[in-house]
Amino acid sequence: VASAHAEAAPIRYDITNATTVQGGYSLSGYVEVSGTSNDASLSSFNLTATKADNPTLTFSSALGDFAGTGNLIATNSALYVPDGATLQITNFSQSLNWLNGWYGNTFYSGASNVSPYTIFWNSETFPITDENGWRIGSVQGVPEPSTYAMVLAGLACGGYTMFRRRKRA
Repeated sequence: VASAHAEAAPIRYDITNATTVQGGYSLSGYVEVSGTSNDASLSSFNLTATKADNPTLTFSSALGDFAGTGNLIATNSALYVPDGATLQITNFSQSLNWLNGWYGNTFYSGASNVSPYTIFWNSETFPITDENGWRIGSVQGVPEPSTYAMVLAGLACGGYTMFRRRKRA
């Protein structure tokens, strides 16, 4: 569970690509918050949803696109939409919506905001959930546990080799 206060450094999260509920779309990119908090808001984002022979959905805070949030949980490892909260990212013509029991609404969707209105995907659930809520992002640059093991093994072997060479000299 996140701390109750915010840390100063921005944290960038890779967005969760929940392919099982995205109607064949693949979602990539990042969202960033100003620090860990139980009430975090996005400071920047850059997201792209693609599907062969379908419209590409693009969202970027650098282009003036808008993110509306309500009580996101930002930890050192993940970003969550907890129960009773929402994240909506929109540009003029499209939106991404994570509503986790927000005023009685629960859905994850990608949609067109102009006529003809098109729902690209809509799910009443989100597949990656734990005690903090829907995990919509993971901290960038955190290696997988197997990578840690390989790095530690490499350092240990290199250090041992250097030690042996010094001892022989």
